[in-house]
Amino acid sequence: MRADELLKICAGIAILVSILLLFTVSGSDITQTTVRNGYIVNPDNTTISMDGNITVVLIGQNVRFMCGGKETGQVTIRGIKDTPTEGYLFKSNTTGWFDTSGMEEGMYNATYGDCWELLAVSKTLMDLRLMVGTKEVTGICEGTPLRVDLETNLDKNDCVDLVVRTPEGYLLTQNPADPNQKFDDINVSQLLEYGSENESKWINTTGWEIGTYTFSVRTEEENARGLDVCSKETELAVLRVEINIEAEKCVVVESEKVRLTVTGAPKHNITISSSDPAHTIFPAGYEDNPPFDSSGFNDTIDENGKREYVVYFNDTGTYTIKVTDTTAGLSDCVDIVVEVKMVSFDVPSTVVIGEAFIIKGVANIGNTVDIAVENYVYPELNDIPIDENGEFETEIDTGTTNITPFTVPGSVLLKAYIDRAVGAGEIGANETEDGSVAILMVRAGLTAELSTDCVAQGGNFMVNGTARGVDNVDIVVVAPKGSNGSMICSNGTPLQAGTNIYYAVVPVTAEGAFSKKICVGMDVDTGSYLVVVFSKGRDGVYGRGYNNLTEALTNYNLSEKTQAEVLDILMDATIDTAGSDDLMWIGYINVIPRLNVSISKSAVSPGDSFEVYGNASSDYVEIVAISPGGGGGTGLDGLYGVTIYTVPTFSLVNTSGFYNLNWNITLAPLIPNGTTNRPPRTNITINLTGPETDKYNFYKRIKVDGDADTGNYTILVLSPGIDGVYGDSLYKYMNTILDLDGAGPELGAIDVSNKTQEEIVKIIEDATVNAAGSDDLIWMGNIIVSNSSYIDTGQSPSPYPSIFGTHNGTIVPANDITVSKIFVYPCVGTGGHAEYVRIWGNGVDAHATWNGYGGEDWNILHFNRTFTLEAGKEYNFTIKTGSYPQIFHEEVLETLDGSIVRCKEFVDANGKRHKWIPAFKIYA
Repeated sequence: MRADELLKICAGIAILVSILLLFTVSGSDITQTTVRNGYIVNPDNTTISMDGNITVVLIGQNVRFMCGGKETGQVTIRGIKDTPTEGYLFKSNTTGWFDTSGMEEGMYNATYGDCWELLAVSKTLMDLRLMVGTKEVTGICEGTPLRVDLETNLDKNDCVDLVVRTPEGYLLTQNPADPNQKFDDINVSQLLEYGSENESKWINTTGWEIGTYTFSVRTEEENARGLDVCSKETELAVLRVEINIEAEKCVVVESEKVRLTVTGAPKHNITISSSDPAHTIFPAGYEDNPPFDSSGFNDTIDENGKREYVVYFNDTGTYTIKVTDTTAGLSDCVDIVVEVKMVSFDVPSTVVIGEAFIIKGVANIGNTVDIAVENYVYPELNDIPIDENGEFETEIDTGTTNITPFTVPGSVLLKAYIDRAVGAGEIGANETEDGSVAILMVRAGLTAELSTDCVAQGGNFMVNGTARGVDNVDIVVVAPKGSNGSMICSNGTPLQAGTNIYYAVVPVTAEGAFSKKICVGMDVDTGSYLVVVFSKGRDGVYGRGYNNLTEALTNYNLSEKTQAEVLDILMDATIDTAGSDDLMWIGYINVIPRLNVSISKSAVSPGDSFEVYGNASSDYVEIVAISPGGGGGTGLDGLYGVTIYTVPTFSLVNTSGFYNLNWNITLAPLIPNGTTNRPPRTNITINLTGPETDKYNFYKRIKVDGDADTGNYTILVLSPGIDGVYGDSLYKYMNTILDLDGAGPELGAIDVSNKTQEEIVKIIEDATVNAAGSDDLIWMGNIIVSNSSYIDTGQSPSPYPSIFGTHNGTIVPANDITVSKIFVYPCVGTGGHAEYVRIWGNGVDAHATWNGYGGEDWNILHFNRTFTLEAGKEYNFTIKTGSYPQIFHEEVLETLDGSIVRCKEFVDANGKRHKWIPAFKIYA
């Protein structure tokens, strides 16, 4: 949408708000009511007195205009200028009656002679929600009062039906539990009472059948001012009344808190009790517990049918917690086993020798805890205090401790003893621990690995590893061409200003692990990149005492250095420095060209063609087209649901053969000139990307068989990578991996004849790019095969003479199509385009304006709204063109999809008149 259009709409909205503040709805527009089924209801129309006020009208109402208390003649209704309704025009019949069904929302001015009235037209709002109290529900227990909440802009006297159908499909005209609650032929006022805050007005569901009911609201046209509308249907499951209690854990230790969940009928009263209340505590303030400590209590189930409680026990044994629904006379219980005291440790799984670490944990009872290391309690681990929260903590420095097991590599077993009185020394044969845990003692070190040894441009890889005794590691990546080659990640940080050496500081977890995802730029140099990981030693510094790697390199110039020279400098500044204990890991990753793919069309008709083209890194690519019907469908070639095309790649040299391949070396994507219905052996020109030494370009024109399935096809383009085979197999071609018809081309092929589109994609991915060690490349796109996806004249076989101007004419679509865009075919080498387009008629009025030559889709115009052109109906069009558009020099044209385009008049830029039609395509 253009800025000036947006400003107009905003201005219109402001004017509308101002008008509504100045006027009120005309009181004379309230029509005479009647009585139906005991309720006051409206007639079948709204009478509007044209006395210069504003009247709110709902789309679909029957309107009767009056002027000065008398019947009017034909009333004219126009959209308001500078608002979304501008351009809309309606007329009543000659006696002032008007059906509003065809109107759009917004403000209109109705006039008859000197009489006028502003109409505020809006859609009918009927938002139905089923609720219990303040919560929306999709299911209730039988007997629960149901609140039927309707948000609506209907009049309180409009006649409606609350349409309630039983699980068997029978219609309820009144509540079987309360005959006074009517559902049929009631007014909106009565329906709103069913959704009021007064619970006595809610729907009584006592005795309702168990099953799924449907609810909706429908107006009675003859007593709802002509409105015939229905709300969205809502389902409600009516369930048997049940009560249930579940424990989060059924085995706990003394004083360990456990969550209880009770589910049942909303609003029912319940009682919670314990088989041993003397040792059961529901602590105050937890979840839905009472505000005081209790061993049992009474409560009421929430509107959502659930309550949650927390309980603990101060003695061992088996406890039964029972919930009783005192309203329904039902009960349920859960057993919880309480075991003896216990210690839960919280210690690192791995500890670096020479560093300090913390031994801590939680004991469910007691005042002190002894920690035995390999069955011996050392003095510093004797009688560690347990605080009021049951927690304990102590620090051990493995660099100075006398606890021998903490100073040598290996697994060390820790055991905890609550309130042990023996003191330091060996654990006795009859002593039983209250908890245990093992930790691994390790020396400082560095390991690393790459997730793959080969990655494509635009892909990514991981650097994973372990580093002991440090908070972070440094990762450096150097291009094949050295410090001034491509930085592997386009938005990465340089190690040193003026270079393209990638640098990242990566945190190390408490367990000593690190991981870094590196995204490879789309256009970086291909070849072998050097990957180096650095870790500071136990002294915590690099080289001669530097806090970080960049400081260690301050006295070095990395600019204009080869890959090997950069590595020498990095080693000299770190691991080769005298006295250094720094650590370094070296690896290499090969960056290969990316798979670059384009599809010439987004939609195509059966019998038409499209092109798939681009560049790869192999001698061939394979194009796999998967029918929307999967392996059991009919594919693009009219055979199996999966169609495979093996396409050789070529270099940018002049070749002879089926196509003449000329090229223009640009940075634009590879785009065939012209994309529709070429006769056999037509010469074409292809614009190819890259320098003249580029290899591995590919091009495939695919004709869609007339019997192919319609719908959304998944298009995969596969390259087997540098190793020339797919995945970890020896197969070079997909037809040896996939069995298309179930007959099996060879032993071991995967039968896809009965698989869905998604399943086939997963099978192909697992066999290629997801296989261990794979360097395969895959690209995924789609194309829609449809008989009615567009109206397309195709390109003119004789586009000249061409001149810009204004075309006026008509279109009769062959099929129903949804439209949002249009483009005009330019003459080759020109900027031919549409500057303004309008399509109108049969309820359609839409326009599109050109935004200039900026952007990739400069020649595509977007309409101000999405609309539908119906088959067989005639629509007017105006197309104003610029530069040199392709032209059909004829008055009537049948398009590629069978639609008919007729030129009424074309006025060219010189004022001359012709019967010419521009070459264009309109589509969604």
